[in-house]
Amino acid sequence: MFWRTGRALPLVIAAGACGLAVLTLLTIGRLYGVRIIAAAGVAAVIWGWGIAQYPVLLPGTPVTLTNAGAPHATLAAIIWLAVAAVLTVGPSYALLLTLQGRQVLRASQTQGTGPIVPGTPTSPAAGSSGQHRQSPPRQARGSRATTAGLAALTRRRNR
Repeated sequence: MFWRTGRALPLVIAAGACGLAVLTLLTIGRLYGVRIIAAAGVAAVIWGWGIAQYPVLLPGTPVTLTNAGAPHATLAAIIWLAVAAVLTVGPSYALLLTLQGRQVLRASQTQGTGPIVPGTPTSPAAGSSGQHRQSPPRQARGSRATTAGLAALTRRRNR
């Protein structure tokens, strides 16, 4: 009779055990592994929900996994769109992570939010008149940061 209560029962028990483990670890003050156990508990709840409803998506309706899926052409278009997005955005993320990993991008010491670029004054006192330097428009600061990052990468490769 115990095993007839549902296919998702083991996952519900696992989710409860993960919850108790997290509470126990937090109570005794050990934080190591708490996030992983909590994530496993959440995953068990989500998988348990899906398994408990299989094959019907919405209880009380005739909507199943088979008849709720999109047509093949739509799924293929979504896959191609995802590939195009990764190819478009991926190189930018790779450049950003490379520059950050090599510590080329740093917080600015000036009032502006731009990066520290070698050869430029970093404080208003460094200017000849002692007045605050006007910060360039946002677009110019972004392009200057990209140019400085690419120049730093090129210098490191040429060494």
